Amino acid sequence: MLRKTYNYIIDLSKSKYATFALGVIAFLESIIFPIPPDLILIPIALSNRSKAFLYATITTICSVIGGAIGFLIGYAFWVTIGSDIINYLGYENALETFGKLYIRYGILIILVAGLSPFPYKVITIMSGVFGLPFWIFILFSFISRGFRFYTIATLIYFFGVQIQKLLEKHLTFIFITVLVLMLGSYTLITNL
Repeated sequence: MLRKTYNYIIDLSKSKYATFALGVIAFLESIIFPIPPDLILIPIALSNRSKAFLYATITTICSVIGGAIGFLIGYAFWVTIGSDIINYLGYENALETFGKLYIRYGILIILVAGLSPFPYKVITIMSGVFGLPFWIFILFSFISRGFRFYTIATLIYFFGVQIQKLLEKHLTFIFITVLVLMLGSYTLITNL
């Protein structure tokens, strides 16, 4: 199944809709989609290494725009019903403590989550819930997401053939490693 998915993504990366699909997936991943855009960015950039930096730009911009929507969802959810649910459950003190930590370390959390396989959508929504200043959220999202996607583009631009061989040879191991990193990142950030 993993190999089929990989082959499908490779086929998609060669289609005329590849750039559009990349932008949509990067946007949706910041709000609801469970698959990191790297899994689409890598094969698309491998299929046309000369455009790797263009693809990184598209991924970064769409990801941050999606993140802004996630931020607004978190903010709106909190304002409309979130606080009532927390108060009803009796967690207002715990949430207040966590909120103070988030405000204090929010920039670090955004940087770590933006660079790691941690689900970025959690950070976008939490940033809105805890009222992190929007401009700080956007600035550090651009820094972290841009660094992540441009690092991928740089590696592919200079080492594309070797990366493709590595991916094809060790696909299952790479998939499991990314999954473990995602779960580890989630555990780390939620236990701050």
